Formats: sequence, structure tokens, C-alpha cells
Amino acid sequence: MKINPTHLRSLTGQCRLAHRNVDLVKQQTALENFARCFTDISANSTALIHSLKAKNADYIKTLADQDPAIFSAGLAFANGTCTTFGQDAHKKTEVTIQSVSKLFTDLLARQRNPEQLHRTVGATYTDLTFNAYATIGHSLYHLFDIPHNCNTTTGIGAPFPIPQKMSDASAGSAFDVNTAEGFTRFGLEFNKAVNSSVNYGAILAAYASLEDLSSVEKNNIDVLNIDISQQYVDGLARPIIDILHSMAKTRSENTVEIRTDLQTFIAELEGAANNRELIKKMKRDTSIPDTVDDEKLLHVYTAYCSITMNTQQLTQVAATLSNWGKNPHTNEQTVPEDVLHETLKVVKDTGMYNGTKEFQLRTGNAVTAKSGVGGVILGIYPGQKGIVTLSPPLDEVGNSALGGLMFEQFYRLQQHQHLP
Repeated sequence: MKINPTHLRSLTGQCRLAHRNVDLVKQQTALENFARCFTDISANSTALIHSLKAKNADYIKTLADQDPAIFSAGLAFANGTCTTFGQDAHKKTEVTIQSVSKLFTDLLARQRNPEQLHRTVGATYTDLTFNAYATIGHSLYHLFDIPHNCNTTTGIGAPFPIPQKMSDASAGSAFDVNTAEGFTRFGLEFNKAVNSSVNYGAILAAYASLEDLSSVEKNNIDVLNIDISQQYVDGLARPIIDILHSMAKTRSENTVEIRTDLQTFIAELEGAANNRELIKKMKRDTSIPDTVDDEKLLHVYTAYCSITMNTQQLTQVAATLSNWGKNPHTNEQTVPEDVLHETLKVVKDTGMYNGTKEFQLRTGNAVTAKSGVGGVILGIYPGQKGIVTLSPPLDEVGNSALGGLMFEQFYRLQQHQHLP
């Protein structure tokens, strides 16, 4: 049987059109479901915040002072279609993205200093809180509830029989959990950060994100007495701002203004005692050189967290991320696709801190989400769509309470209609 090439091309075109039409129907249904979720939650937002006992982060003044009534959201598709929801003032309200910046820090570190990142930062979930000394060794202590004065060779101090996985069957002996060598024998890097989502790993990722690692070395400049200006902080955050800018650009608006919030930067430095202690521990663990200036590194990390964006900008970023890093409006490949794939793998298992597993149970396994204590949740469904929510009151884990509800209710509606 002879195949007519013209007929074949016609059939191919019809199939593509039919597939495109199916995608458009799915998008429209998803948009309607998302709008329904937003309307329902928005109408009951005050009562929901009260019942969930949610409140603004109070350890940073600028975050504590945010209006808890702010609620906006955005739904983006990989083809560049973006829709935002909420009052115009709320959609345009700029907030610091805080730990959402860690996703982009990880992206940058994997491009600039991948060996440094892989040597010092892992990619595993932990039950430890976001501000803990979250190394693999410390996480294992926590996981097995082993006191730090316990020796597994004798079992003295153990609250229960030591798990089989913590003994060396081949050697016929156990190992001392007090020593890094004990874990190294089993291929575990005792002093490695669990992941780049917790503060400990994120600061190490910020170090690896530097184009020149020597830029945070100690020198004659006293960073404690430096003039902290808007220009200075924007300059520190420039590498991340540039990535965000390239992702947020549209055909009609190529001059997206993204900057840092100076007051938040200053406030975070004033309350950064815990992060300063973490940096000291990094030096003790030889994760960074002793020659690093602690304050300079802290300034870089804090500047990244102080970047401000609004829901409209973040929704455009979500479209680019869902399109595997290719901006659907400008066709620019903003980050290498393979690098983004690796970062999303890490964030999927760690992005909602020690609430990640519960979040996935409530919202499905398809979404990769990263939250920030400023009230933002950025969720990516790779190759399909992205979701942004903004609501400052946080749940007990430190994630936006109303934002989490948006993801959960949207997932349920989509599942009910057998949609991704």
C-alpha cells in the first residue's frame, strides 16, 4: 500500500492540533479549579488563619509587620500562559522570598562550583528543623534518638537496641557514633549538610554559588563597619537576581525590576546569631576554609534571602521553571535543563523542611515545592505548570498555612477529575 506524503502530513497536522486542543481543555479546567480553590479559601481566610493558629514570622521585624490579610496566587503553564488571583494591591505587593531563594542558590552553585557543593551538601530529607545544625551525622543521631554520649560498641547510653544497619556485619563489630570515621566506613559523610534547603546547607550552597570563592576571604576590609546600602546589598544578590530576571521577563516587559529589601537585610543580620554559629561549625567540620570571613559569607546568604518579588513576577518565574528553564516568552534557556533537573530532585524531597513528607501526602507527588517564611510557596509540576501562593501567616513548621491549603484543595479537585 502506497502512502501519500501529502495525506500523511495532513494526518500529522490534525493529530498535533487535536493534542493541542486536549491540552488547552486541560489548562482551562485546571484554571477553573484553581480559581474555585482561591475563591473558597479567600472568602474564609480570616477564620482559616485563626483555626490553623497561623501567624507571621516574628523573629524578623519586617516579616512580623506584614499584613496577615495579604492573599494572592498565580497559576502558570509551561507554554507561558499565566493568571494571577487576588486584589490588585495584593498581587503587586512585594515580599522577601526568603528561603525560596535557596532553590536558585542551588541552581547557581551547581553551575559555578559543583564539586564544592557535592563535597559539602547532600540531598536527603531530615526531620530536623530548618535552622538546626543539620549534618548527616547529626540527622542520624536525631533519627535513631541516640544520645551523643552513647557508644554503640558497648550499647551504654542507648535508649533501645542499636539498629542492625548501624553495625558492621563484615567486621563483626559495631562502630562509635561519636566519630566521623565510624560513619565514613559505611559511605556516609558525617559532616556533610543534609540538603541545601535547611539553613546549614543553604549557607554552604551560597558559598559554592560564588563566582570567585576568594571574594569572601578575610582581608583588610572590616565588613562589620562597611556602609550597608541598597547598592551594596543588591550587588551581593546580583547573581540570583539575574537568574530571576531572565525567568520573569515577558515579551511586553523585558525590564523586570527585582531588588533586595534593605531593611529586611539589616533586621536579619541583627538576629543572625544562630547562622553565625552554623558558620563556625562549618569551619570546624572543614566544609569551608578557616580563611573565610564569617560576616562576608553571612552577608551573601542574607542578601539572597532579602530579594523581593511580587506574585505576578513569581508566576512568570514558575512558567519558566515548569518549562524546564526555558522562558516561554523570550525562548531563552535561563539555566541548563540537566542542572535544573538535579536541583528540582533535591527540592522535591526537602523544600518544605521537616514538613515536606506531610505536604506531599496532602498535595500529591507530582509537585516540587519550596517555601519561604515571608509567606511564599513556589510549586513546580515539571513540564506542565507552576503555582505561586502568597500569604504571610505560617503554620507550625514555618510554611504558609493558606498557601498549603491552596495546593491541597487544588490537588483534590484535579484528582477528582482525573487530571494531573
